[in-house]
Amino acid sequence: MEKESPRPVQRVLPFHDDKPTKPGIIISFDEKIKGHFCFYCGKMQKQIMRHLKTIHRNEEEVKNLATLKDEALSRKLNELKYLGNHYHNIRTMEQNSGILVVGRKPDNPDTVKPTDYEPCKQCLKWIIKDQRYAHQKACKSFNKSNEDIEES
Repeated sequence: MEKESPRPVQRVLPFHDDKPTKPGIIISFDEKIKGHFCFYCGKMQKQIMRHLKTIHRNEEEVKNLATLKDEALSRKLNELKYLGNHYHNIRTMEQNSGILVVGRKPDNPDTVKPTDYEPCKQCLKWIIKDQRYAHQKACKSFNKSNEDIEES
């Protein structure tokens, strides 16, 4: 009977990435990062509306959603969604690290920096500063009688 040669021992090396990790802000229009941050618990959720209605159903603002209809319900849900994103984005900008949740992908994403974004004064959705005027014309939360619109 022949003696079997021992199996070669595989050494497990610690994970090493050639690219050093550097802190910074990632803008969330990347297809791999989808979701919104919860205003109440601060966790990222892919289904933020379902999360609010199930996990935070005892919160006063979430309870009041049951009395709202159609446009008012949609507006209030968006308000809660953008509020959670806004507080998360403020923290991200202060720490200069994390995910910046923005309203939409820009035409040329390679040229956009996190400092190019700011929140809408009415709905708190983060938009590119140059597109503020166009956003306010379509913003559901914007009061049409408000003379706050400035052209950039």
